[in-house]
Parts: sequence; C-alpha cells; structure tokens
Amino acid sequence: MSAALVAGCSADDAGSKGKAGEIQDPYKAGKHLDVLLNGVTSAVKPSLKSRDGATETQQLNHNVSNKPDGTVIVSKTRYIRTKVARSKVDALANSMQGYCKGEGYKITSVNPKEPSFVALTSDGYSLRFSVGAPGNVYLDAASPPARDPGTSGDDTLSGMEGDTFPKDAKGQPDIMPDLEDAYWSH
Repeated sequence: MSAALVAGCSADDAGSKGKAGEIQDPYKAGKHLDVLLNGVTSAVKPSLKSRDGATETQQLNHNVSNKPDGTVIVSKTRYIRTKVARSKVDALANSMQGYCKGEGYKITSVNPKEPSFVALTSDGYSLRFSVGAPGNVYLDAASPPARDPGTSGDDTLSGMEGDTFPKDAKGQPDIMPDLEDAYWSH
C-alpha cells in the first residue's frame, strides 16, 4: 500500500538509521507513523473523524540478489470517515499540505486534479494524501527502512492492528466515509 511511496529505498538511504547508526526498530517506526498522521489530521479545522488501518510491514529485497535484505518498510493508512464534499476536497488538501510545509516537510509530488500530494520528512518518512472513488479520502504514511521484525512477507505488526471496520456487502472492511459534518459534507 503506502510502502510504494518509498520503494527503491535501501537500508543505506538517508534517514533510515537511528542515532547510533543502526536501522530503527519497526515498532518505533510504527509509533512515529501515528505521530505524523495525528499531526496532519489534527491541523484540520473543523476536525475530521477517521479510522486507522493496521500498521503493516513490507519486506525489502537486495537490489542485486532480489532476496530479503533484513529490512522492511512500515506503513499505515488513515481513512477519513467524515464525508468530504467534492467542493471541499481542495480546501482539505491545501490545509494538510500547508501543515506539512509548515513542519518543514518536502512536498515531492502534487496532483491538483485528484487532488493528491506526497510529503517527505527530513528523517525519511513519507505522507501521501489521496482521494479515491467515490470520495474516499485517506492518508498513507510510510517509514524509511526498519529492521525486519522476523515475520515473512507483508504482515501486521503485533499490537498495531488498527481500528475495527464494519464489513461491506462482500464481507470486506468498509473504508468508505460514513459520517456527515455540517462544514465538510456540504
């Protein structure tokens, strides 16, 4: 999911190492994703309601051997439950992008048609604001490479399963906005 934001990174990329020069703990990275997501969503006024997906890991492979290199990308998606009217999506994107710029994040990609943007922090984390169909607004956050927690493949970090979602007609998690707001929904 959001690991694609930093695909191609290696454990040697800037921002991937902690103070002691070691690859960071994946649980610490997961907690930092919460800090980033909380910061950008709390900057929006009036406030929005949201649900968090699980904090997941995606194994990274060595560039030459294409075998696991002992690191993962840690990622999380925050789904906005508040229905955002099409006429307000630009204002929401601008509010979140303004927060990111104010925090010193580098805006690396902007698509005004959707709208969407990607912001990178100085320590290698990324945030992506996107709008899906129909009106599904979400934020993805991803870490720089972190130490593999010892699980295989794409996995949810234990204790970071995210919120419980209602099921849609197909039995899948219903991530669609479901709450009206006097400002954002009209």
